[in-house]
Amino acid sequence: MSFRQARSRQMIILIAESKTMTDCSSIIARRSYMNHTPLFEREAEHIMEYLNGLDTGELAERIGISATLAQSMKKKIFEFPNKTTGEVSLKAFTGVVFKSLSPSSLSPDALKAARKNLRIISSLYGWLHPDDIIKSYRLEFKGKTAPCGKSLQAFWKKNVTEALCDCMTKAGCHEILNLMPADAAKCIDWKLLPKGTDVWKIDFVVFKEGKEKTPDAGKLKRLRGTILRQILTEGITDIYGITQIDSDMYVYDKIDCKNHSIRFISA
Repeated sequence: MSFRQARSRQMIILIAESKTMTDCSSIIARRSYMNHTPLFEREAEHIMEYLNGLDTGELAERIGISATLAQSMKKKIFEFPNKTTGEVSLKAFTGVVFKSLSPSSLSPDALKAARKNLRIISSLYGWLHPDDIIKSYRLEFKGKTAPCGKSLQAFWKKNVTEALCDCMTKAGCHEILNLMPADAAKCIDWKLLPKGTDVWKIDFVVFKEGKEKTPDAGKLKRLRGTILRQILTEGITDIYGITQIDSDMYVYDKIDCKNHSIRFISA
């Protein structure tokens, strides 16, 4: 099948949580919570119950954060069972990718596209739909904070991989756009995806003093959030559509079908 012939395919877009979140204090009706409970809510509860048994010092060491952040996380652990407050996942995260995506200003059609095609990989919840209602937390994918003493990457690999496979099967999808950093991507066992799955990535490059370079981490996150917003807003549902994107922030350069990468040049 040629690349152009494949343009009718649907794709699943994967992004990762951010380290920063709102306090997730919106009042949540019980019916709303029941209708938008994360797939792996019970597993998240088990993680929080396990962490509740650690003191602040142990928590800081296991997660790999400061004592101040660990103390804040302790409060989040205590608050976790209270399901009368929370926030939908797409609006709960406040990192650079999500700020650039600006979920609150997305059109109804773009939000519909997000609900259909976008999934968030979470260190606490594993697999999130944009409308899933969640609580605030602060964890690291690499941190050995799972009940079994494993990293959260190892803890989630089986469940998240199965959730992704199930999502692809139900959608009849064969393409994935991976916009995640490497630590989140390790929550998926890529070799177990359905046969014929193409996992694509977007590479951004800048030229400084005539040399090609990867943008700094902050700019790379802004670019990922911005292109995600453009994909959702313009109703792009396949890889071919991404190659047709026009923007003042970046220009399409080339596609590498062998390595499944799409390259954009940014100023």
